[in-house]
Amino acid sequence: MSQQFAAAASQLSWVSPSELHSVEDLWTKYKNALDSAAREVLGPRTSVKKPWISQAALSIIEQTRIAMQRGDLEEYRRLAGPGRRSLRHDKQQWADQIASSGEAHLLCGEIKDAFAKFRQLRQKRSTVSAPLMSADGTLLSDSASVMARWQDHFTTLLNRPLLSPRSTLLSEATASRPDPLLDTFPPTLIETHKAANKVKAGKAPGSCMEALQL
Repeated sequence: MSQQFAAAASQLSWVSPSELHSVEDLWTKYKNALDSAAREVLGPRTSVKKPWISQAALSIIEQTRIAMQRGDLEEYRRLAGPGRRSLRHDKQQWADQIASSGEAHLLCGEIKDAFAKFRQLRQKRSTVSAPLMSADGTLLSDSASVMARWQDHFTTLLNRPLLSPRSTLLSEATASRPDPLLDTFPPTLIETHKAANKVKAGKAPGSCMEALQL
């Protein structure tokens, strides 16, 4: 790819610096030449959000955009129909390819890969936020008021005053005796080794801040 770009750039016609009036003109000519070579070798940049759009549809979209900038409404209306039909055709082809690939994964027993393919065909759901009320029942609309309300809510929820236990609970705790059948001794080395082998690798460390690999 780099060799093709170098060959395309070398074939471009350059203007000598003496024919240009300023450094800006020289840089503009140099930038346009490299951009033309890149477009010739790489082609237009594909859309990340809509990878199913073909180069033919992108060309029609570009022509439609140019016609709109010129103010040519007749050309814009003439290209609008083919542009929509091309986009629908490209999206249908992309969906058929994804479905065929997912079906092939299913036939091979690759459930995870098939599910990943089929997830690409699902429709994006828009997140709808529920209305939020203030403490006095007023509907909050701006984001700053919503954030302040959530802050007050969690501050009240997580900072409740400590309550002293009831006397009956204290008396029962004092009168209770440890069960001799319950093992309260520290775990042995063998028990610790068995428990560590049951833990999956790559888990986050616990309160001791020591990873399982150690």
